[in-house]
Amino acid sequence: MKKKFNLLFITLFISFLCSNISIAKPRCELFYEEVYNQTSYPRDVDYISHGNQKDIGFRLYQKINESQDDFVLRKNSDGYYLVGKLTQEKFVGFDPYDFTKIMVGDAILEINNEDIRTSFDEKKYGKDIAEMFEESENVLIKFSRKLPDGEFKTFEIESKVKITSYNNPSLDILVENIKPNEKEGTYIIALSTDYTEYLTKEYNITKVAHKNLIRAEDRDEYPTNEEIENEQFDYEECTFSENDWERLNSRDPNYGVKVKNVVYEDNTKRYANYLVIPFFHDYESDNNSKETIVSYKKRTSYEIKNDFNLKSFPFDKQKIILQIENERYSLDEWKAGLTTWTLIQLNEFAKENQITGWDITNYDMSYKSFYNPFYGDIGDGFEVILEIERKSGYYIFKIILPIVLILMVCWSVVWISPKELESRLTITIVCLLSLIAYNFVIDKDLPKLEYLTVLDWLILISYVYATIPNFLSILSFSNINKRNKFISKLDFYGKKYGALSYVLIVIIIISANANLNPDYTSSALGWLTYAQK
Repeated sequence: MKKKFNLLFITLFISFLCSNISIAKPRCELFYEEVYNQTSYPRDVDYISHGNQKDIGFRLYQKINESQDDFVLRKNSDGYYLVGKLTQEKFVGFDPYDFTKIMVGDAILEINNEDIRTSFDEKKYGKDIAEMFEESENVLIKFSRKLPDGEFKTFEIESKVKITSYNNPSLDILVENIKPNEKEGTYIIALSTDYTEYLTKEYNITKVAHKNLIRAEDRDEYPTNEEIENEQFDYEECTFSENDWERLNSRDPNYGVKVKNVVYEDNTKRYANYLVIPFFHDYESDNNSKETIVSYKKRTSYEIKNDFNLKSFPFDKQKIILQIENERYSLDEWKAGLTTWTLIQLNEFAKENQITGWDITNYDMSYKSFYNPFYGDIGDGFEVILEIERKSGYYIFKIILPIVLILMVCWSVVWISPKELESRLTITIVCLLSLIAYNFVIDKDLPKLEYLTVLDWLILISYVYATIPNFLSILSFSNINKRNKFISKLDFYGKKYGALSYVLIVIIIISANANLNPDYTSSALGWLTYAQK
């Protein structure tokens, strides 16, 4: 009898212990197990996160306001609103001369033959211009587009208001550091990204998150409506690795999102995970307020291909272009939504000029559509453009100025008597050899290109001008007894205009490049251009 009692006691003890272990299991682990094992349909991936929106094919262009806490609409110099985002594939244009399509930046002049400046209520509708119309209403829109040659073209497109549903994650793209490598035609960028979706009560992940991760303040139970209204509850935030999240077959704000033109991603600097946060929308007391935040957070470093025009080097300016697209969803299925924080951080980055050797002179961020030849459709995305100007002081004082000084020494021989041929040749040859040796020293700082930059032209002209005094010295020496008038004039003009002509040619070279490549020439040389923009 005693043995039976002991056996029963041990069994109860083990059951109690297991029960406590089960209860003590972390909430995130319970949440993960239930989400991973859920088999109910429809699945979370089958839902559309944003629905029943009016759409006429585009939204208006926004920019961040002066206080940097919200967006305002952007207008051109005449006060017309601009196209900021294409929202239907059929309207997306890539050719500026195709006037059956719309492009980001097109100015909207009239809607249904009314001037948009007076007919559109900006405060009421904001960027969503489609909200001013009724469903299925036909809308005639007149646009103006600036063409590549600087001319403007007006054209009309007819659209029809329709109701659409699509996935609409919020995107934060934070630029932390940029290092241009113009010699390789790339740049290295450190990025922090946060892609977020807000999932309502219909989603399985929302149901399971609220069940497992939210508790009343004073007990291990789901809070009552009164406790929710009074915010008397707490919640757990759960993180998951990329591999774990892929196993869930649940919502993925990062699905299909890709940085374009990536050469290399430094995985030693890569950190990424998913974050789940349950919450109540406005803390309302009904079940409709249940929501869950699913965020994909990532920090990494990319090397990205970039076109650099270095013809004006080292007095050049460049554009750093970062493009992000969704290659798996079409534009009609997935539309990106940038937050104010993206522009706020970009503005701070530009103010602090965090690119070594460059000044950030301007920046812009806009939505952009991309054609995907693999799937044959058009996907949504956006691009960030940073305009940067090279700090030329290093090249002026450590390369150009020493070369000029070597040339001045070289041309000083014209003031030595022609009889002193040996002295003159010694100086000119030493200067020429010094120029050659110096060129080898600075070679590592020069890009290797198939065309000549401003600095290449300066070095080439310097070689030519370094050899001229050699020939002048020999001709002058040979003319001591012959008294040839032509050679005497060469000697005279060499003394008077030799060094001066070198400086003049240098200015002409810089000026010519500034006029031939105004878009890629530093603003410091703007006074040299004939056509000011």
